[in-house]
Amino acid sequence: LGIAVGLASQRVLQNLAAGITLMLFRPFKIGDKVVIMSGGGAPVEGYVKDILLFETRILTPDKRLISIPNAGVYDGGPIENLYGSKQRRVQILVQTAGLTNITDARRVLEQAIAPYAYLAEEIEEQKEDETPEPEGEEENVDA
Repeated sequence: LGIAVGLASQRVLQNLAAGITLMLFRPFKIGDKVVIMSGGGAPVEGYVKDILLFETRILTPDKRLISIPNAGVYDGGPIENLYGSKQRRVQILVQTAGLTNITDARRVLEQAIAPYAYLAEEIEEQKEDETPEPEGEEENVDA
């Protein structure tokens, strides 16, 4: 009986420690869309509904509420936060007929996405803002 209680309390303490770690380091927040590898099972994808001390609750696209013990969240493998950035890269495989001129196909695709170029502007502005000032000699300003 003492061994069973000891093993059960060990798991509870693991979940508590993982919950505190999740709350401190915040790899995701409530409302984020995540993919969590939980304890070697199938990955769980959905929206974070709650981050509690002992468990994290995920609402899946088919409206199932999944409760994952925090030790499984923290130790289960990588946590993919799909909302970790304001923009996401999308790759689309485009197949063409064997005799298609690749240059023409590329031109048609570029024309199709041109109206949506504004979607990438925020990231470009953000990169410009984050560029460090060039290091160099300081200017002496006489007052």
